[in-house]
Amino acid sequence: MKKVFLVLLMVIFSLACKSKQEEKIKEPKKEFIVKIKYRVNKEDVFKLVLYNIITDENQNKWTQINEKVVGTSATKNLTANFGESISYNFRINFGVKQEKEIEIKHIEILYGAKRIYVKPEELKNYFTFNEFIFQDNANKLFTKKIGGKLNPILFLKIEYLKELEGN
Repeated sequence: MKKVFLVLLMVIFSLACKSKQEEKIKEPKKEFIVKIKYRVNKEDVFKLVLYNIITDENQNKWTQINEKVVGTSATKNLTANFGESISYNFRINFGVKQEKEIEIKHIEILYGAKRIYVKPEELKNYFTFNEFIFQDNANKLFTKKIGGKLNPILFLKIEYLKELEGN
């Protein structure tokens, strides 16, 4: 009887250990996260937008995360978590209040275990710039008004969003 009890106890213990190991092996949660390390010289609101997110065959949505930034000589961090949503349309709007100088230290884009790390000198490889923003030889970004309007946007190229999603 003692042997049966001992064997039964060992079986229960080994099953408990296996379930603990299986919990540790779980894949990381697939969340679309954008981290930006930057410095800006004027106050404004940065808008990170993931749009045309397909919810079903009849609907799509967009998610916008607004971050109030203040002009400073210190480097700041911005983290935007879009949850499990992903689409082939992501953009960063650098504010519409006033012209400014932005120094990007890096942009990190994550989706699950996949990661894209963009250095300042690589911005043009990963992003398309609209006419309201340009990058100088020192890799600083400058926003500019055109016809009295200001709407500086960087669009992440679709091939990198597909790469993150795994397609």
